[in-house]
Amino acid sequence: MRRCCARLTPGRVPDDRRALSSPGLSSEQWGAIFEHRIKPNLLQGGVPVSAPTVVLLAGQPGSGKTAVARLLATPGSVTIDVDRFRYFHPAYAPDSVAAGVNGDVRRWFETSLDWLMQHRVNIVAEHGLTEHLIGRFAAASYRVDIALMAVPAAVSRLGILERYQLGMESSGQGRRVPAAVHDERFRALPAIADALCADSRITTISIYSRAGRLLYSGSDQIGGGTIHRGPGAVIEAERHRAWTQAEEAEFAALHASLLDRMAPQWAEELAAGYASALPYLGSSTADGRKAVGQAARAYPITAVRSGAGSAQPPPAAQTLPAGRRRDLEAGR
Repeated sequence: MRRCCARLTPGRVPDDRRALSSPGLSSEQWGAIFEHRIKPNLLQGGVPVSAPTVVLLAGQPGSGKTAVARLLATPGSVTIDVDRFRYFHPAYAPDSVAAGVNGDVRRWFETSLDWLMQHRVNIVAEHGLTEHLIGRFAAASYRVDIALMAVPAAVSRLGILERYQLGMESSGQGRRVPAAVHDERFRALPAIADALCADSRITTISIYSRAGRLLYSGSDQIGGGTIHRGPGAVIEAERHRAWTQAEEAEFAALHASLLDRMAPQWAEELAAGYASALPYLGSSTADGRKAVGQAARAYPITAVRSGAGSAQPPPAAQTLPAGRRRDLEAGR
């Protein structure tokens, strides 16, 4: 892989080992859940190989990592997501930020990685990028690949709301993600990508769109030539490009569906989400720009902000795109 950027500086990629020291379940409870629930449900199906690979998949919440993880999985590999371990904790609640819960979850995740590494299994791990994690895999003689998501903030914020609503509809519990957490990870990703591409422990950095389209793998290939841009620039370019008509329609349909289905307290956030997408909507054609201008005048954001009930959404299909519900119920 071409090395393209400044060397990783201390602190650029965080180290989150502190969560491991948080008090929580007793050792007996913690171990029993790991042996009898987590291992049978999350860690099975892996096939040992002589030269294993781990793909570390990262992006802001709501960016579509679960769907891309399926594309990255190979026969005999195991895909794990740190968030899925939360559901095995007896004290877990969707809005929980208890140190004990987080510490137990982190220990399960770390122990699962140890177990998979001991068995020399290929892994796809949905997880934040940390020095500790990269170092562990490199020390275990794993090939370390990085996959990053390039997704506009307006799209991932709406994805968070969609996942929350699907949780409420399926189980009465929806997991909230603080806006500050989303925004921090969104802002940090391009700089982290540029720093990591100089790390000799990493073999390949790839960048994917929310739809799973490969945008970058070591160098930016455009029109048969190679344009030497760093991965951070590729992420920013994808985030800020004009949307296609299909992407506009998908966003409008999902927003309209959520506006109709979500409780009134979410109206402010939905209105803000629609407003944040206006620079992208209607950009692909003159007719589209005209339609969005009309929709912006007609769409009752003021009424929504005042809690005036379910307003008439912009013209759009009310059904979710095929496969979206399955993806999100899996915890994207």
